[in-house]
Amino acid sequence: MPYDEDHAEPLTEPDTPNATKFYGYDASAQYDSTHRLDGTEKVSDHYSRLAAYNTGIRNGKWGDNEILRQQDNLALFDAIASQLELTHYQHSRGRQAFSDLDLSELSTPGGIDATLCAVMVAAVVAREDGRMYHPSRDENTNDGQFVALLSDLGYSEHLLHSCYGKVLNRVHL
Repeated sequence: MPYDEDHAEPLTEPDTPNATKFYGYDASAQYDSTHRLDGTEKVSDHYSRLAAYNTGIRNGKWGDNEILRQQDNLALFDAIASQLELTHYQHSRGRQAFSDLDLSELSTPGGIDATLCAVMVAAVVAREDGRMYHPSRDENTNDGQFVALLSDLGYSEHLLHSCYGKVLNRVHL
């Protein structure tokens, strides 16, 4: 079941059959960091590590880089969607479209990156509801939030056109 930001995360359902049990008194305990067997200084670090084991993200010293990269990319899209004030519907559609993209096909050295792709996916999704952004349009006719964000990010006009075209051809809503 995917996580829904509008509802509280269920605390009674474990992620996996071997889920870590949380004991409330651990949060207020004052552990001596030199005597922690797992090497962590805080109880929250300990439980974060156990959560990573239980969800399959980490296995001892190694991590599943594909899952970690996907989580980072989706967090990036969430930040962009928040900055652009997308509706809940636009956000969920854009998040799905962004996760379906193969960013390695789109990226170029020193050019198109995940941030720019996230903004362009948001532009394609928001277009359905009348919020228009296109690199060829005049700044006065484009959505102001897109223009402001992209001017802050400092991408070249050529790069904006290139990325918008690539994303538009690959995103199927």
